[in-house]
Amino acid sequence: MHPDLCRTRRLVGLCALTVLLLGPGALGQQPQAPPAPRRDKAAWTDVPLRSAPRPDAKEIGKVPVGTVVEAIEKQDYWVKVKVKNKVGWAASTAMERLMETPAPDIDFVHSGYKIIAGTYRYFFGIRNSGLANYTDPITLALYNQGKVIFTHTYTFTSNPIRASGGRSFYVDTDTKATSYEFATKEGKYSGPIGKLIERM
Repeated sequence: MHPDLCRTRRLVGLCALTVLLLGPGALGQQPQAPPAPRRDKAAWTDVPLRSAPRPDAKEIGKVPVGTVVEAIEKQDYWVKVKVKNKVGWAASTAMERLMETPAPDIDFVHSGYKIIAGTYRYFFGIRNSGLANYTDPITLALYNQGKVIFTHTYTFTSNPIRASGGRSFYVDTDTKATSYEFATKEGKYSGPIGKLIERM
């Protein structure tokens, strides 16, 4: 084998090993920083700290007014936080959202369904807990055992979801849905269909 070719192969091998050992920064690429944790402030009053993300869950403490907390986890309109060595759930709607750079932040909620003269009516909510208006499209799909039975894309360019605001709406189908999925440009959010509220 030609000696120059051998030397070239050795150099390529050494470069590849350097990248593996040193990471993307070895080629001048900066590693992407993890997203900053969500921060909320109990700005107006003490906020109950509950054992589960439900308004009827046991109150185990409070987020004192003026306290800033970081979210450990988020579920619907609730944030899991730690306050004075207690970990519990606080309603994000009862607190002021803090952001270094104003941006939208969308949460989705499904609150069950009704059966009205043989039609299934599903109730949903969208809340923008961020500090900027939300204008991107959102697609909702309903499934029955993995099969799509409803899909629609909602647009908000001319009628944005305002910062710290939201929308509620319902969807009717002839077939019972077993799960739902919201799709945005940031990702997909899915869950099971909730409980039967009423039969009419």
